[in-house]
Amino acid sequence: MEPERIDQKWRRINGFSKPLNTMQILTWVFYAILFIQYLALVAPHALLPSPVGLIMTIIFVISGFFTAYSVYKTCSVDSIDELLLRKLLRGEGLPEAMESESEISMNNHDKKIPPIPEGETKYCWNCETRVHELSMHCKYCQKCVSRFDHHCQWLNTCVGRHNYSYFVNTLYSITVFCVMNFVG
Repeated sequence: MEPERIDQKWRRINGFSKPLNTMQILTWVFYAILFIQYLALVAPHALLPSPVGLIMTIIFVISGFFTAYSVYKTCSVDSIDELLLRKLLRGEGLPEAMESESEISMNNHDKKIPPIPEGETKYCWNCETRVHELSMHCKYCQKCVSRFDHHCQWLNTCVGRHNYSYFVNTLYSITVFCVMNFVG
């Protein structure tokens, strides 16, 4: 999907929105290489000597699939600020791609205008709207992100309120995945 044009601006909806980042592509290639390398070179030899090899292979495969799932969930969730989303859903610059089946429902918005979050607000000059006080504008995604933590270039998505737990799960599962690969 192309970057969405809104008043001569585009906003990245999630980590799968184009343009893809080189580091993101390298992450997926490296992940696939590690997974195939382990299954092709390490697993056959790990299974022969003892049941420990079988257990390590099972843990590796489970962590590999959990890593892929966590990365997918982290990248597919849109961490947009609720007030900015309200503005977009009211039709003030709603990107066409957000009208598609999954773009809004990713955050459980279901095309309903979310209630105004409680708390202080501030004005974002880039988004030209009021946003929650803890939101920050991401220069890579061109949108305000609710409780912005950082823009992860390895996943090509903003980490914020809506996907932070998925991101932490990604870090844990990648750690187990890499440790099992190098121990094996």
